[in-house]
Formats: sequence, structure tokens, C-alpha cells
Amino acid sequence: MHIDFTLQIDDKKIDLSMNSKQCIGEVTKDVLVLRKDLLSDYYLSCMQQRMISAYKTLEEENIKNGDRLVAIRR
Repeated sequence: MHIDFTLQIDDKKIDLSMNSKQCIGEVTKDVLVLRKDLLSDYYLSCMQQRMISAYKTLEEENIKNGDRLVAIRR
């Protein structure tokens, strides 16, 4: 199943659609091929109002369509 969500890093927003079984960090790594310094280990799920790990899948983190994931900078 595909999940449509928005990835926000600083003031940039990217609309993504990915398989629910993919790890969040792997997809962000593919999207940000030129800016590895922007990768985050944790994201804030605006819908769930909690931190989620980049090393878990969307399914494991219970991310739903329409959510916005905001990168938490180190």
C-alpha cells in the first residue's frame, strides 16, 4: 500500500508517495542525493504529534495518508 505524505526539512516541503513497507530514512536518502547533511534520524509526525524514527517503516510508525513529517535537526 502507498502512503502519500509531506516531508518538511527546514522551510522546504516535498510531497512524497511511498510504499508503507519502506524505511523512512532510505526514501529521504534517495530524495536528498545532493544534501546528505539534511538527513535526520528523527521526524515529527504532525498528525500523531510524536517523534518517529527514520529507521522504521511507515507501517511500523503507523503513518497515514496526509501526514506531514518534519525533520528534527541535530
